[in-house]
Amino acid sequence: MDEVELEMERRRQPISFGLFDIQPKARASDPATSHNAADAILPRSGTAKARLLEAHYTHPEGLTDREAAEWAGLNLRSEYATRCSELVRSGLLCDTQETRPDPDTKAERMVRRITTKGCELMARDPQPARLGRSAI
Repeated sequence: MDEVELEMERRRQPISFGLFDIQPKARASDPATSHNAADAILPRSGTAKARLLEAHYTHPEGLTDREAAEWAGLNLRSEYATRCSELVRSGLLCDTQETRPDPDTKAERMVRRITTKGCELMARDPQPARLGRSAI
């Protein structure tokens, strides 16, 4: 196997954290460019992830996923919680031990905060789409 084939094989393997596995975002048969795009941590400007990251940047005290979605102006029926989880996996947000009650269900919801890495990226350019992978 050459270097490219070895890299593609590595990407096919799920990442194990003991209790669960994270599958790659791109199919094993996809070209390297698809895997690079799936691995990119910077959200494109105007996307739900970019808007959620901006909400957290302007509220460093922390927000629940729902609060972030409301501040970002996202539809609460959207997949905003999934986008927040992706930002956590990218290292731009982090989970905290703090919780707040959901206004509808009264269930306790976890508060997330923007990380130093997320703040640094946003401080460099508040429109993440203009930051290339080289900015990481």
